[in-house]
Amino acid sequence: MQRIAPVLRQPWLPTLRLIENATEPPIYLLGLSIEPNTGTVQMEGEAPDFKSALLYVQAIDEEGLLGPAQIRSHEQVNEAGRSAVRFKIATRWIVR
Repeated sequence: MQRIAPVLRQPWLPTLRLIENATEPPIYLLGLSIEPNTGTVQMEGEAPDFKSALLYVQAIDEEGLLGPAQIRSHEQVNEAGRSAVRFKIATRWIVR
């Protein structure tokens, strides 16, 4: 129980709510990974353009729960006649 208690005190629900509320079309979340021991949150997403991806990163930072969020990589993709930017974000949750 002593080993598990710190993990249960982490801000799981607020973090997931923040990501859910920020992720609205035209932004799509493709992957999510959370490392509870370090508080590292990694996301993979898709946006119609790089500006939209940057606005998404800004939205993640604004709540003060995650941050600083940074785009770690991005690439332009063309599939089925449409163009998009796939990106990866790394951030950390802030425990108060």
